[in-house]
Amino acid sequence: MIQIHPKHAFINTDVVISNKGQESVIIEDLLTNESFSLSSGEYRTSRFIAGEHRVRIKSISGTIEEQTFVIEDAFKFGGSESKRTYVFDSNPWAIIVMRDRTYFLNENTKEQFVEHNLSPDLIEEISPDYLLFTSEQDCSFFSLLTMSFEKTLSSSTCVYYGNGYCVLSYSDGVSYSGGLYLYRLNPFIKGERLIKIICDEYVIDKERAVIYASNKAINNKILAIRLLNIPENDYYEQSSEVEIDGKFVCFLGCHSLLYTRSNQNNEDPNMLFCKDLSQGGSTSLIYNGEQPISSVNGIKVWDSSSYDKIWQEYLTNRIYSGDGIRLKIEVAENLNRICHIQTMEYVTIRGHLKEEKVVSSLYSEGTHLITDKKRLVFKRRSNYVYVSCENVTYVFYNNTYKAVCGVVLFTNYDDPYTKSVIKGRMKYHTIDGTEISEYDPGKSKPSYGLFSCSDDTGAFIYWIKDNGKYPGERIDDNNGDIVVSGGNTITPRYFLKNGEVIPVPASTEYIVAYSSTRRTFLLKRGGYYSFARKVGKSWHYSVNLVLSIYDTLKVTDAVFCSDGDNFIFQKENEMVLFDFKNSEETSFPSNSCIEFNINGYRPYCVKDYYARPVIVDPLSHRTVDHNFLRQYRFSSVDGKVFFEGRKNKHFLIKDDSEVSDSEYQALRDRYDYMPNSTLETRDVARQSRIHYCNNVLDKTLGNNAAELSLDKFVDSFIVNTVEFALIRKNGCLIEIRVGEPLYYMNYVAFSPDSARVAICGKYKDASGLCLVYDLEKDEVIHRSTSPEFNGVGKTKAIWLGLFSKNGVVAYYDSNPNTYIVRSGDKPITISGRSFLTFSPSGKYLALSRQGYTPYESDGLFWGHEPSCDVYIAKTEDPQKCLCHYNNHGSRIMGLSVMRETIASVSFSVDDKRILSVSNDGVVVVRNLHLGDMDDYIEVDNPF
Repeated sequence: MIQIHPKHAFINTDVVISNKGQESVIIEDLLTNESFSLSSGEYRTSRFIAGEHRVRIKSISGTIEEQTFVIEDAFKFGGSESKRTYVFDSNPWAIIVMRDRTYFLNENTKEQFVEHNLSPDLIEEISPDYLLFTSEQDCSFFSLLTMSFEKTLSSSTCVYYGNGYCVLSYSDGVSYSGGLYLYRLNPFIKGERLIKIICDEYVIDKERAVIYASNKAINNKILAIRLLNIPENDYYEQSSEVEIDGKFVCFLGCHSLLYTRSNQNNEDPNMLFCKDLSQGGSTSLIYNGEQPISSVNGIKVWDSSSYDKIWQEYLTNRIYSGDGIRLKIEVAENLNRICHIQTMEYVTIRGHLKEEKVVSSLYSEGTHLITDKKRLVFKRRSNYVYVSCENVTYVFYNNTYKAVCGVVLFTNYDDPYTKSVIKGRMKYHTIDGTEISEYDPGKSKPSYGLFSCSDDTGAFIYWIKDNGKYPGERIDDNNGDIVVSGGNTITPRYFLKNGEVIPVPASTEYIVAYSSTRRTFLLKRGGYYSFARKVGKSWHYSVNLVLSIYDTLKVTDAVFCSDGDNFIFQKENEMVLFDFKNSEETSFPSNSCIEFNINGYRPYCVKDYYARPVIVDPLSHRTVDHNFLRQYRFSSVDGKVFFEGRKNKHFLIKDDSEVSDSEYQALRDRYDYMPNSTLETRDVARQSRIHYCNNVLDKTLGNNAAELSLDKFVDSFIVNTVEFALIRKNGCLIEIRVGEPLYYMNYVAFSPDSARVAICGKYKDASGLCLVYDLEKDEVIHRSTSPEFNGVGKTKAIWLGLFSKNGVVAYYDSNPNTYIVRSGDKPITISGRSFLTFSPSGKYLALSRQGYTPYESDGLFWGHEPSCDVYIAKTEDPQKCLCHYNNHGSRIMGLSVMRETIASVSFSVDDKRILSVSNDGVVVVRNLHLGDMDDYIEVDNPF
């Protein structure tokens, strides 16, 4: 058996080919026609040329098989960020998941390898030979026998695994209907390994290994699929149909379902039944009354009474009067009995008043709750069902129930406890009566399932489930499961969320990961990994292991060198020149080559005759003066034209004549209401407004006109405030009229010949502006918000605008949409894409999908919407995607906000490579081959 890792690699990645079989094999690479042999247990590490490699494997016995792996035509550097680490009880592997790759480390064989472009959100051990990798898009079954993926199911979620199979729910993504996938984990079993069940409702009894699937009771039948808990060699399925004489409502727990039916006197359903699926199929009547049910367990059963109607009309009109009744039922399956509560709300609405009278009653079926005259509160929490009646609470759990006094509360970990006042002091007890601690008003209260106690020996953490006190302190853990450590005791302990207190093999600072049973731990000390497995009452430790392929490099930033064969990256405070063809690093003496934005492009670095770093503009190839750029961030390449700032001016609305700041203030003093204005001052201002409207605006203004109550009359009727961008050219100041004042001036860029400027910004209403201005002709060439200049109408906030070498302008907004502007032409809109940069030749452009959601939006999230996608297109035909890359696990750094950063995606000087840096410190340098493309290649979600 041959294993190849990684299956997806880069030019500078070591690919390991191992012979895990019992025979020697000959391996032939059909891409290069090269071949080599491997003995049993032997492996070979090599680097391969870019392309899809199909490998043919021949054994001595004549067996032939083929495998495939892909080498991307790119170089990748940097270590990304860790997401989570896993170890397991039944296999020797540790798996370290990064944002863009996953590392594998074997405890027994010391084998290690990496898989790029693999970053699952969750890994679960579903059998000794299988792991389940889950991401947002799919679930994949990973075989530990072949160390490869066996099956991937998209749009699915794992709901149960055990007894030799795994159950996943799925949605078809179109009609939002779906069902279940049943995947048999034994590859040698007869019959189909993947079974698909189409259903809308399902419930799983994990103890009995039974799955019930519903198709919404078509023809009054429920499809029941039973997976019997028997040995795998006798594994089979049994299907049956359960008939109901009504309309299916929902499953209840794992053994029952609810359905409705009409009685003899009414065509509408008003009877509610519960059917037992596991105990002979018996049926219980839960409700039979005149009032129609509003909901059962929050699910609407049939139309409610007039309550909904009168309440909705009251909310709409606020003048409705009437009476209504709302009837709700809560049902729980517990101990093979049905516990349910019927609640009726009588509501009287008269005018603006709402009066509620609530009458609650219990209809019991074999339960110990017999009262129907007092108000009851029915609640669920994890495995508990409890009903409160005044100060007595009945708590049902597993096969017992308790009647306790006091208020029943639950910790964040679903452990019940009671609170009561005894002799003026608050007391807390577990459900079985064990006292937890005393509580004095004003002091700390129980929280998170842990109780703080103290005595003569000091402070303690008390866990109610273990009825014991343990010294400890609160800690945080990346996996989110460890809550408290045992401190510096001889036997360290972990207090877990499920209420368990367990000994651990080392101090918490050394623990990287642990198995689901907490019997296997991964420890790390000084760069060495160790496995600790609990055997009986003792711990067995493996020897120290080194993950030698683990990449710890964190790149802060990177720029191309002019030759395109090297790049300079920043590692903490050190600058390094890297030859990625030969993988050679040399120290670089300065960091000034990275910290500046050059005309909206990433600069190039070269060495002058004195071996000093020199910044070179990628369009003109001219050296850019460092000192000048330290003073002016937005400037032309030659440093003779730069953005100096912003200024507001005021103009009379009637004739557009300019007024000075002092004149503007005088107008405000005369016509506007100031916060501290007296009644006399306000009356004078009112009369002035009437006079101005009647005599200047030729508008008759009455005493009740809305204009008289405005706080800012001057800005509304007398003066326009206009923003100007200040551009300094050859020592002369040019004032460019921007228009309405911008909330942010996000970016300013100059054309390669310094003749034009693009000004990008955002207004207070989150709309945006891109203004392209000709500095020589003193005229506006394009304005994104004005159809007069072939604009695109009102755009969202605009973040970045750049010129190409040929004078084409590109900018993008928050949608995101990118707009391409050529002189005299209507802008081209590229929907769903954010603009990154032009190539030095101007023939190509790079785009992404970075947008921005304003704070005022209705969504749950706002702010920058990250993306690590890079799309390449031709400037002449930007709607067609030449290629699409997504090799970063974190977003591309440098969304162009304000004047601080620009997108860190850049082309080499000859357009043959592209360099991208992501937020987690990973650099990808890719060979593009754009000039070799005769036709467009649409790859992976084209425009």
